[in-house]
Amino acid sequence: MIKIDGDKCKRDSLCLKACCENHVFVQDAPGEVPRAENQGDCSLCGHCVAVCPGDAITHSGMNMSEFKPVDLSAFPTPEAAENFLFSMRSVRQYKKKAVPKEDIDRLLAAGSKAASEHNSQDRRFFVLTDAAKIHELSGKLTAHYGMLAKTLRPPVMSAIGVFAPGMRDYLEGSLPDMKRKAVEFGPETDPIFHSAPCLIVITSKKANMLGKDTALTAQETIRVLAHAMGLGTCVSGYAIGAPSIVSKDLKIPREQKIQTVFTLGYPALKYRKTVDRRPPQMDRAEN
Repeated sequence: MIKIDGDKCKRDSLCLKACCENHVFVQDAPGEVPRAENQGDCSLCGHCVAVCPGDAITHSGMNMSEFKPVDLSAFPTPEAAENFLFSMRSVRQYKKKAVPKEDIDRLLAAGSKAASEHNSQDRRFFVLTDAAKIHELSGKLTAHYGMLAKTLRPPVMSAIGVFAPGMRDYLEGSLPDMKRKAVEFGPETDPIFHSAPCLIVITSKKANMLGKDTALTAQETIRVLAHAMGLGTCVSGYAIGAPSIVSKDLKIPREQKIQTVFTLGYPALKYRKTVDRRPPQMDRAEN
């Protein structure tokens, strides 16, 4: 599966260093050509191919045409990267303009390349672009939260506070917004998905304890690229908080767990400044 061309190999043992988790490569002595001896342990991460300066490694288990040179000259400066990242906003006003399928495909392809635990790539993307169905799903969610708000009366909240005071405090803070969304929903208003032209759901297998992390790395990769493409996104906590409703509506397989839901579309507003946020709360372990 993995072959090393001895004529191209620089004998720098970079493949050994890159494969520090699985130890697929061995080198009998410094200056010798490494051998891919433990190929059964390969996780198909591709780091060995990507790090090799001599292009000496080929991997039949992967599409070699996808290993493309990295143009370091195109990288933004740290200041430019900060300006770009800090300009990202959660978009809640969208233009009535569909996102082209090829753009959605490009974003999902980028999300599929994001990091995952032990390169499991355990994530599935469910995409909804039917405006009527998105609006219908929003209606089901607002009705759900409207009913939930009615059940969370003082006696119920007190009982929750006995066992989970933090949850009670969170629900108390969310109640006004739940009630407001249930009232605001209508034929022309969508307080959940904000009339976005596209909805993306990322799932993983229910048994995967790190599925959330794998989904979120994909989500953030998509969100950053979308921003560069002139698109906007917004994570929908209300959809994530009612996964059974979303799963039923999108016919998500039972073995899959919803990890995140977010909207995608063209922003109707242009933000011209970054915004203030609290400084990081941090403790340094060495202190």
